[in-house]
Amino acid sequence: MEKPEKIKRVRFKVWLMVLIDILLIGAGSNVFALFHHVLPEIGKVAVPAITPSPTPASTPQPLQSAEPAMESDTQFFFDGVFAQDGQSEKTENSYKSKNVSITLTTHDVDDLRYYVQDIYVRKIDYFKTAFAQDTFGTGIKEYPYDIAQEHDAICAISGDYYGARKKSVVIRNGVLYRSDTYDDICVIYNDGVMRVFDEDEFDAEKEMQNGAYQAWDFGPNLLNEDGTPIEKFNSRIASENPRTAIGYYEPGHYCFVVVDGRGANGSDGLSLKDLAQLFADLGCKAAYNLDGGRTSCMVMYGEMINKHYESNCRKSSDIVMICDEEQ
Repeated sequence: MEKPEKIKRVRFKVWLMVLIDILLIGAGSNVFALFHHVLPEIGKVAVPAITPSPTPASTPQPLQSAEPAMESDTQFFFDGVFAQDGQSEKTENSYKSKNVSITLTTHDVDDLRYYVQDIYVRKIDYFKTAFAQDTFGTGIKEYPYDIAQEHDAICAISGDYYGARKKSVVIRNGVLYRSDTYDDICVIYNDGVMRVFDEDEFDAEKEMQNGAYQAWDFGPNLLNEDGTPIEKFNSRIASENPRTAIGYYEPGHYCFVVVDGRGANGSDGLSLKDLAQLFADLGCKAAYNLDGGRTSCMVMYGEMINKHYESNCRKSSDIVMICDEEQ
């Protein structure tokens, strides 16, 4: 019996050593966890996660100082056009003062309705432009008639919707805001002359030195240099559409034209070819297409004149307008 008792004692010692080893291993693991996971966290200050605030889009800045343009010294004289006694004469479709003369006519021809504002200004300073919210930048829009009301414009049309593009020439009221070209560029100078440039021949800095006062970059050009209509246009908007355009007779004498289309007032609209012919028939020496379609808007005394089929005009980034200090 002695031998079995000895075996039992040996087995007891072995199991005892195994148990001790297990206890030591467990204790070691706890110590490791204490020093490597628990103690490093003690004393730390909990700092909440910081979510970066979104960076607001910056408003583009003009390429030169945005100081108001110097008033032009050039005056335009037209016999019997302006009010002689200095008193403004205002009717539903006309306005006349010592500075400005505007006559609105509506024309219905077959399946076409269009509007013409015949405009004379004593000085180019009365031919102005305005931005939506008085701010230059993309994504800034208002209804053209609201912009016109805010600036006490006598009459106005929607502009080239420069804010829909990141690339196009923008010169407004004598300030250069953007110089990259997009298409044909129309320029009105301080001396009242209006000229249209091909995209590849235009230099914004040079034309600013030449007295550029307003410039739009939508297009296309509508008349040749001799006043004859251009007949072929490389444009995806050449077919019949609502239209907005500017015509030029001579320094100080211009016209705004807006065409109803897409069924509004029973009007189909005009193709670019027919729009060019219209300006040639009006006797203009130069003419330029602005943004049309649902952007088209003509305003008189703050009220929209033209119509859109089952819709309003869209909000836009800018207008072309005639103002008068006598109003």
